[in-house]
Amino acid sequence: IELIWLMMRMAEAAKDRIRRRQEQAASEESSASDNVATAARGPLGFAWKSPEEQAEFTAFLNDGYTALMVQRRRRWSQTFERKVRQQTSPLLKRKFKRFVRKGIPQHLRATVWPLLCGVGQPTAADCEQFAEISVKPSSSSEQITLDLHRTFPNHDRFHTDGSAIPSLKRVLTAFSHSVPKVGYCQGLNFITGLLLLVVPDEVVCWRILVELVSNVLPDYFSESLSGIEQDQVAIRGLLNDLDPEINRHLEACGVDLGLFVLKWFMTLFVDVLPHETTLRVWDCLLLEGDKVLVRVFLAVLLTNRSRLLATTDSAKLLDLVNSLPSQCVNCVKLLQFAFEDLDFRRRHLRMLRRNSTT
Repeated sequence: IELIWLMMRMAEAAKDRIRRRQEQAASEESSASDNVATAARGPLGFAWKSPEEQAEFTAFLNDGYTALMVQRRRRWSQTFERKVRQQTSPLLKRKFKRFVRKGIPQHLRATVWPLLCGVGQPTAADCEQFAEISVKPSSSSEQITLDLHRTFPNHDRFHTDGSAIPSLKRVLTAFSHSVPKVGYCQGLNFITGLLLLVVPDEVVCWRILVELVSNVLPDYFSESLSGIEQDQVAIRGLLNDLDPEINRHLEACGVDLGLFVLKWFMTLFVDVLPHETTLRVWDCLLLEGDKVLVRVFLAVLLTNRSRLLATTDSAKLLDLVNSLPSQCVNCVKLLQFAFEDLDFRRRHLRMLRRNSTT
């Protein structure tokens, strides 16, 4: 009788373990898709632009991406979450770079993104400075005000209820005082808007924005846009090295890639790529710097190589190039191509940038 009772207890315990694992898996799957997409909204709460966009992204989720993010969340939890929470993550280690390239779980981005930029917890002095300069008018105040309601018209927090607009104004105003040589330029409203959706703390957003513009992407937002101009030249050189046929085809059809570099880089691909793809690109950008933008730009083109070569009408080719980023729903494929298939070294990119100024 005691043996039977013991076996029954062991069976009940086994069932209980299975039930807990199933509940944990269901919870992880729900959490992994949280802020990625819902029936009515896309990633981060953006409204779908069309039923076709919703159907395509839902198919991508169901085709393994949700399961992949569940796995990534579990790996982050096992390997890095405790260190990230303690702000001692090994940022320079190769393993961490690999983890970031495969995607930071959404629930950790608000903690990890500041660390990638070297921005720690705001001090009392930071909070006091922000409180003072975020409400102080600047020479950019008029332009900032004009662009506030142009930001993310397909998101309720910026359009319907406008709850994020005051935060957006304060962060942009504080930035304009902190980096007076830039002040404000169009595109920063979208960049700041995305930051606020991921990192709700206004002071942290402000410090990330200052670091991003001043150090991660120096000269991208200067009056001369010299950083973007250098990348326009560098991208033409890299494309000619990597795929001369595509380069000749675009030149023969009169397609100026410089226009697309300017348009896509001024917002760091925000509202250009699908939102989930943008988040994945930003994970890498904040850790590895401006080379990520160049790699992603080239990946957008070269993953659509056959379509570009098949289009010979100049107007249609321009429209095709313009539409390519919005079709990059498969962020896994795009980033794998950008980092694994594009064969060039960072020093070569630096050389091309230097040569563009001579």
